[in-house]
Amino acid sequence: MSIVDPIRFSFAVLAAALVLAGGASAAEDDYLETVPGPVTARILKVRDGDTAEVAAYVWPGQTVYVAVRLHGIDAPEHRGKCASEKAAAQAAQDRFAALVAAANNEVTLTAITGDKYFGRVLADMRAGDRDVARTLLNEGHVAPYDGKARRSWCSPDASAEAVPPRSPDAGPPAPPAPSARPEPPRRGGVPGFPGYRG
Repeated sequence: MSIVDPIRFSFAVLAAALVLAGGASAAEDDYLETVPGPVTARILKVRDGDTAEVAAYVWPGQTVYVAVRLHGIDAPEHRGKCASEKAAAQAAQDRFAALVAAANNEVTLTAITGDKYFGRVLADMRAGDRDVARTLLNEGHVAPYDGKARRSWCSPDASAEAVPPRSPDAGPPAPPAPSARPEPPRRGGVPGFPGYRG
């Protein structure tokens, strides 16, 4: 008995749903490289400046939970190499969240493809009448990205603001502060998504 990868299964369900909903016929394409959409989705969480977790409504009564990375852009990283990259990462994430919040967290996904990292898909996303990636790019929160080299978000003399690496003999990092409410144990579902009970 084999175990099915829930992310691959989710993408397969999404692709199958779109085929049945009027996309390319299964006879034409044994495997869809791109699902044209549109697919209506609800933003559950904005992870960073170019990725969000969504509930995609593939057909009545069927929802696929998946991470969506925006096509053609790259955001600064929260775990960046310098303080300015970390600050830019937070600004990009905040702006992404504001764009989708202005559309009540309802978005439309198109040109949906697999990603080099399983567990997410690549897609174009519209929040209301705004192209989210284009808006973030035009406002300078993200950089164009073609899947190759990433832009540096640190200044040339970032050594003054760089985050120093931990010394190997510094011991283990301090444990995180306890939260006010411990999270209940979970089992089943897809990690990081509603209903997950690991």
